[in-house]
Amino acid sequence: MISPTRQFQSGSISRFLRDASSFVASSRAAIERSAPHIYISALPFAAQDGLVYQTFFPLCAGIISLTATYGIDRPGGQLSMTLTGHERVATSATYSPDGLTVASSSFDGTVRIWDIVTSNEAMAPLRSNDGIIYSVAFAPNGIQIASGAPSGIVYVWTLLNNETTLQRLPGHTSVVLSVAFSSDGSVLASASGDETVRLWSAETWDLRCVLRGHTDRVSAVVFSPDKSSCSIWVRRHEHPIMAHCNR
Repeated sequence: MISPTRQFQSGSISRFLRDASSFVASSRAAIERSAPHIYISALPFAAQDGLVYQTFFPLCAGIISLTATYGIDRPGGQLSMTLTGHERVATSATYSPDGLTVASSSFDGTVRIWDIVTSNEAMAPLRSNDGIIYSVAFAPNGIQIASGAPSGIVYVWTLLNNETTLQRLPGHTSVVLSVAFSSDGSVLASASGDETVRLWSAETWDLRCVLRGHTDRVSAVVFSPDKSSCSIWVRRHEHPIMAHCNR
């Protein structure tokens, strides 16, 4: 058994444990599929200056060696934070306007809010109980968070004074794949598998207009930075299309 004094003095044990924790968290999806992925997929992409890589890579034979990589846990030589909590694949993530929190969505049907200083969840997960969540977006005011659901409903959570309220925006007839707020926060756009984009008033949550024209699902939506119009870019596969809706 290693004494606490020796551990504190050397620092190597605590550093190894931090590296190991980051390694497992960042490679969790591959490792859960099969234990050999620890060596096949995870270890080759680990940070080469980390103790996990330096300890175990020389002991392994026949695995790939990458000559130029920053590592999945230290991109650009900087230690990145691993946010662990979703029970299934994470589908989307976005920073809050003040840059202090991150919202993420997942196949597990939750939106989670993370404190980027501590890497802990800042609050209980937001649940719509409506299946997979493909996209999440912060409003510019940092108070509202929008997401979509397989049922075609857009969900908007308002986080204010330690209370959470939920607004449901029905209308789409297929899964909501993407949501986005305009830069001034006055409009929320939602893109769907029903081949439409819907624009909602962020004040009343009434439907403002429906943009039609796609012949397949609309997989992404984003506003132009111009606050004077509701012009948005919607993208179907690799082909962007400009659509307009006058205020």
